[in-house]
Amino acid sequence: MSNLLHPYQEQAAERAKRLAQQYGVEPIALIVLGSGLGGLPANARIAARVPLDEVTGITAAAVVGHTRELVFAYWQDVALWFCLGRYHLYQGLSAAAVASPIAMLAYLPVRCVVLTNAAGGLDPTYQPGDIVLIRDHLFVPGLAGQHPLIPPPGPVRFFSLRDAYDPELRAAVRRVAEDRGLTLREGTYAMVAGPTFETAAELRWLRLAGADLVGMSTVPEVIMARALGLRVLALSVVTNRALPDEPHIPTHEEVATIGEQARPQLFTLLEAILPVLTTVDV
Repeated sequence: MSNLLHPYQEQAAERAKRLAQQYGVEPIALIVLGSGLGGLPANARIAARVPLDEVTGITAAAVVGHTRELVFAYWQDVALWFCLGRYHLYQGLSAAAVASPIAMLAYLPVRCVVLTNAAGGLDPTYQPGDIVLIRDHLFVPGLAGQHPLIPPPGPVRFFSLRDAYDPELRAAVRRVAEDRGLTLREGTYAMVAGPTFETAAELRWLRLAGADLVGMSTVPEVIMARALGLRVLALSVVTNRALPDEPHIPTHEEVATIGEQARPQLFTLLEAILPVLTTVDV
């Protein structure tokens, strides 16, 4: 993996491998739970909990709604790791450091990652509490050079992200949502660096560029997962209307509160797709 990971990421992957052996939970998937979404399913059987920073070796400022805890668990007898909270560029970290919770999976039998986040709705039909399946992204910091593969740990790798958000997994989630009578939107997610919320001009620009959602996370993790050959499923919970003429200005606390309110529906959807995750090939 020396051509894929930086030394600190390799060290994190080694620590993760040892923890999997220590607690006897070798995950088939990692589920990252974002702002306000960082609880655990009531019926998950927890084997151990470890501070995420101890595994990644990264220290960063605290963020409300992101406890940064790694939980080893069985959910419906499926071995999973839950990442409660994540790292962000606005904490002063590089994009590669932000993606470290994915890099730590390099020596584990993980097949896919399930990423969730809180996002503002650029699409005027989106309402707070809606769940949106991400089909594509606009990586604004990456276009400006803040990219998880820069600087490269080895030879520069060029690869396509055309199907970064796995079409087969997305189709499976759509079927599950329809069968369960759950409303599920699908859209394009724009990542900005934060921590400031967007100006009206920025919101108009992102919408014109084709984005339906805007947030401050997730994409570095997606890119690292694809670099490692892992399949990706990503879901946003709309926590506020990100419209240029919207009179109400969101706060981070409000974002976390809406995320908490949407968590039961999100967990219902995630639990229903567990059988799909067990059949995923890499």
